[in-house]
Amino acid sequence: MDQLAAQLDRIKAKLPLARAADENLKLFGARSHRYQLESPIAEAELQDMEACYGIQLPEPYRRFLGEVGNGGAGPAHGIYGLGEGLDELSNDQDLYLRQPCRLNPAMTLAQWQELTRPVDENDEISDEDFDRVTGEMYAGLLPVGTRGCMITNALILNGPFVGRVVITNSEREIPYFCKGATFLDWYELWLDEVAARAL
Repeated sequence: MDQLAAQLDRIKAKLPLARAADENLKLFGARSHRYQLESPIAEAELQDMEACYGIQLPEPYRRFLGEVGNGGAGPAHGIYGLGEGLDELSNDQDLYLRQPCRLNPAMTLAQWQELTRPVDENDEISDEDFDRVTGEMYAGLLPVGTRGCMITNALILNGPFVGRVVITNSEREIPYFCKGATFLDWYELWLDEVAARAL
């Protein structure tokens, strides 16, 4: 059994344990997803998404969608099904999903502000320029879930940090890199935290 398969099996086993640990749905976001996952997605649909946007989904995330579930239970208000929430970070997914991601865990506030400056310092920016700048800021990020209040969990699709999950928000604060090297790591950490913190 490969490493990913073993981790997927652990996740499948831990989800009902998390559900039992928070049976009254007291943890943040639990009432949104109730610890239920949608059915896995077919391989053909995964390939269609990749072909449509010219992207390659990180393998751990791809296998989760195809073998565990296509949306539902997950951190905060849960995870999106494939293709949901695409407009949360950019209005031009055809262009920006496949563009190089500019984020890295060592990014300084000054570096981030340099990216956001054209928006932050121009109250009269046109809609077209706003879309271009925000598209560049969040290039290479696939929204995979929401924390509410315009806070988005997003997956890095390319570059040296491919597969990492970051948190972005509508206030354009510097994105936060979540713990875990892959989507599966991030998801499994959430399951472990639910088991540890459930009331």
